[in-house]
Amino acid sequence: MVLGVAVGMLACSSNDGSLDSSSSGEVLSGSYARMLAIGSKLYLLGTNTLHVLDITNESSPQAISSQFVTENIESLFFNDKHLFVGSQDGMYIYSLNAEGIPQFESVTSYEFWPDVLPCDPIAANESYAFSTLSTTIASGSPCQRWVQINELRVFDISDVTEPVNINTVQMEEPKGIGIDGNLLFICENTNGIRVFDITDPTDLTMIYSDTGFAARDVIPANGLLLVMGDNNIHQYDYNDINNITKLSLYEIKD
Repeated sequence: MVLGVAVGMLACSSNDGSLDSSSSGEVLSGSYARMLAIGSKLYLLGTNTLHVLDITNESSPQAISSQFVTENIESLFFNDKHLFVGSQDGMYIYSLNAEGIPQFESVTSYEFWPDVLPCDPIAANESYAFSTLSTTIASGSPCQRWVQINELRVFDISDVTEPVNINTVQMEEPKGIGIDGNLLFICENTNGIRVFDITDPTDLTMIYSDTGFAARDVIPANGLLLVMGDNNIHQYDYNDINNITKLSLYEIKD
């Protein structure tokens, strides 16, 4: 049942972060997305470059733009106005011109040591951007560093040319992140999902948590939440924020 619900949600729903509302076949994505379709354009990340393809003719996509961003870019997020590129060294913001070509607005450095650059997905609404920064000392992890940094950063993006860090919240290996209205959903690598009320972004209020399991990424949409773990999907109903309910756990088998 969960797969049917997930497919329907991914095909039909909209939320603050993947496709613009003018597109007829809206598709939601997790916060680690490296490829997004926005209208007739496909945006995708290479190792250090943001590429744009025109997919008006789906059988013959045309490359129309390619621009260097920085090394080790990791994620794409779109909030109906701006494109956010998450990298290990900072948050990059682009506007889209009339042709859908990204126009650089700003880069906000995370200001860590050069060899402690964290992994970092981003979610944003019109006024604020939220970035989870995480490292680990666990051997073999892509986020392995010699020191641990695990926090949520909140940025005022009312002026996208000069984002301002207005809040930092310590967390436990935060990973995937999602936003829907005044709710922020954050995965903690081995400690489940946390839900925050972001009405006041300078003083976040945690309103729900479900801990003790692996949580890597999250997709919220219109009261239905999917949390991706290790070979499983957790599904929640958050229509009533005072009574968030776990609906199911689906094991993914090879």
